[in-house]
Amino acid sequence: MVLRIGTPIIADFFYYLLDIREPLMAGVWASMGSTLGKLSGSQVVVGDGYLLWALLLIMMITVNTWGCRCYLRALDKSTEAVTPTVISSATSFLFSAVIEVVVFNGKTSLKWWLGTIFILQGIALVARNPKLPVDDKN
Repeated sequence: MVLRIGTPIIADFFYYLLDIREPLMAGVWASMGSTLGKLSGSQVVVGDGYLLWALLLIMMITVNTWGCRCYLRALDKSTEAVTPTVISSATSFLFSAVIEVVVFNGKTSLKWWLGTIFILQGIALVARNPKLPVDDKN
């Protein structure tokens, strides 16, 4: 007999990730779409060429449409609108910040990182699925 300590916890965690996959991806796609929009508006990237500008614009519209699709699927699967909205918005915020730092050489402060920690804690509180006892006395 093999004793597997923590297996139900690990399985629950992966099932939880599958439940919030769509709002997470909606946030990732939204941040990628905004990055493409920023690149398409940059004179350094596009220059005077309209072909690259048009390509970036088409990619931005496609990516944002796909992000909306993921968000709508998340809303459809959820019993309320708060959880998918909070998860996708916070994911978009965090990924946009990472892209800003990595791609555009943006600067972040300690106050920004503290705010990020609070946002992640808020996501954890809102996105959890509490099992509340049912009161049959009503």
